[in-house]
Amino acid sequence: MSYLEITKLTLKKHPVEIILLSISLILTVVCGIAYLQTVKAEEPLLISDTAQTISPSTNEPSQDQVIFVEISGAVVEPSVYKLAADARLYNLIQEAGGLTPSADADFVARNFNLAKRMADQEKIYIPFQTDITQGIFVEQPQRLLEYLAPFYTDSTKVPASKDTRVSTGSGININDASSAELDKLPGVGPSTAQKIIDNRPYTSVDELLSKNVLKDSVFEQIQSLISL
Repeated sequence: MSYLEITKLTLKKHPVEIILLSISLILTVVCGIAYLQTVKAEEPLLISDTAQTISPSTNEPSQDQVIFVEISGAVVEPSVYKLAADARLYNLIQEAGGLTPSADADFVARNFNLAKRMADQEKIYIPFQTDITQGIFVEQPQRLLEYLAPFYTDSTKVPASKDTRVSTGSGININDASSAELDKLPGVGPSTAQKIIDNRPYTSVDELLSKNVLKDSVFEQIQSLISL
């Protein structure tokens, strides 16, 4: 007996059962398709699908790419500013709104290095004209002002200090010497020489210690070999 004959015979004997079985199969297929569509609709979006809408701006610097620097004195808006890690003094003054009319722009131009790279937690003071006329700030030919400790012409105003070692005699000038010249000093390698250069200017040789440029042991070795 052929397959077709068997099928016809089955339909004659069990018509109701065949119809119900067909309906069940159809319902199973329809329910399966509906379930798959529901699951697909509820699937979470991949990060790559929403990167353009939820990812942070790539232009926003991370915490380790910024520094905080204070500027005060003769600027429009003295305050603490958040700057890019490679910011210069020029950028800081611009952030503060520029110099005020009471600032001596010529004095600043002669004594401040606007290309100086800022450091985190640094404080910059821009002197007023009265600071200059009263002698609180004095002209330093071919030398930058020490921003954190203004020069005083009245020696009675200089804070007392124990063991203030100032050298102006012969030796390697730590304010002007090249990296190669500093490298020749005992205990000073290329990295230390660069650190000495980065912390200029110096008003006394013992600032190599106060600015944490050199260790005491290295300073004792080179003290007699350096000058300002």
